[in-house]
Amino acid sequence: MLQLACAVLAACSFVVGATSPVPTTKPKKPAELLIGEWKLTEASDTPCTPDGVFVTFTQGGEMTLRKEYKGKDAEKITLKGKYTLKGDDKIDCEIEDDTGRKDRQVLTIKKLTDDDLVTLDELGIKTTFKRIKPAKK
Repeated sequence: MLQLACAVLAACSFVVGATSPVPTTKPKKPAELLIGEWKLTEASDTPCTPDGVFVTFTQGGEMTLRKEYKGKDAEKITLKGKYTLKGDDKIDCEIEDDTGRKDRQVLTIKKLTDDDLVTLDELGIKTTFKRIKPAKK
């Protein structure tokens, strides 16, 4: 009788364990996914002239656009700006150049994951970025 009770208890434990919900992680919202540094890998209108174009989005709504050129007289250009995420699929950006001229664009997010950002600007130019992962310490 004791063996039967143990067998029933073991079977019940197995069934309860098998039907327990599997913990799931909440999917990240676009505002969370956008934060970080991204490297431009492709632009549909032209090959990238600079050797590297990087954009960084911060939680405070600030952004930087950095262009890097390689070579003996290498030049780096860094522009600062602000952005606002409109809904889940639009980034309203305003960048100021070193002369004080401001350029504003609204980008439509076509794809946003932990690793990829694909946008389409108002002229239909598609840009593809890859996330730059922070170096491990």
